[in-house]
Amino acid sequence: MVEQRRPGALIRLGREHRSWTLATLGDRLGCSPATVSRLERCGHVVDLTLIHRAAQAVGVPVHVLVSALAPPVPKVPRPLV
Repeated sequence: MVEQRRPGALIRLGREHRSWTLATLGDRLGCSPATVSRLERCGHVVDLTLIHRAAQAVGVPVHVLVSALAPPVPKVPRPLV
């Protein structure tokens, strides 16, 4: 589940669900397959516009993308009573 919180992992799931290759998505976005691969693998946001366009192309809803981009909520230790 942690892996799927990353925007790139969500984009990869959408791409694979559609049985698209890296080249297919790259053609739709106007970028190279290598760029799509980096987008899917990258641990941090490189180009928010490209991530948004890729997510739209593969059907990742905006609210899911935004929640994946948000930092995880830190756990607050419970006070010892």
